[in-house]
Amino acid sequence: PGSAQSFYIETLRDRDGPLFTCYESEARMRERYPLVYGEYEFSPQLPTLYLQRGIAFLKDGQSALAEADFDQAIARLPGFADAYYNRGLVRTAHGAPGLGAQDYETVVRLLAGAGDTRLGESAYYNLGTARLNMQQLEKTIAAYTAAIGIGERLEGAELDGPRPRYLDAYYNRGIAYQRNGDEQKALEDFSAIIARDPDDADAYFLRSRIYLARGESELAQEDLDRCRKIRQGKKLYKSAIQEKDR
Repeated sequence: PGSAQSFYIETLRDRDGPLFTCYESEARMRERYPLVYGEYEFSPQLPTLYLQRGIAFLKDGQSALAEADFDQAIARLPGFADAYYNRGLVRTAHGAPGLGAQDYETVVRLLAGAGDTRLGESAYYNLGTARLNMQQLEKTIAAYTAAIGIGERLEGAELDGPRPRYLDAYYNRGIAYQRNGDEQKALEDFSAIIARDPDDADAYFLRSRIYLARGESELAQEDLDRCRKIRQGKKLYKSAIQEKDR
């Protein structure tokens, strides 16, 4: 996310030649990357193309080649936040959440002072996920809290459809709170999701478990009933669409 559309690139898909031709002008580069531009002599053949080719490899499932290209982009432009972010995705997905967390933390550091950005929100979100995979619950909660803060501030200016991205950070933070023994804060997070998206069946289900553990069986049953109703409705809708497409 974020990096995939940072530059105007034409994919050539020629095995014997370069994967990409870069149409990015120097002026456009300065506009899009004011924080990092001054760290290298502009050359569209180097960090930009390594980043975009790495993304192409990643989409094709060639993770080792993708990570190698992100390494090259970073070596040539140490302040290239997008390259660190994408390398973090590769590392976290392939069993190295600690290294992924280091890359996301680098993104956060590079973006310090740049204001709220979607890349920053995504970096904090994925940092939380990496920390959750390592059971570092306090750090997980802190990262998701930062992602939520950025997402809520950005929502007014840029709402990505009916469901903001930061609701997923609420969901995962609620799970982290549960694992950390703080059921009240977990309950508050699942309730916050339901307030913003009343059709989130998973949030109802997880909240029902907390109510049940507290002995509040009526509230637990209400949430379970709502969860079942939503899931059944989605199942019927999916069946109707499939029938229509036959």
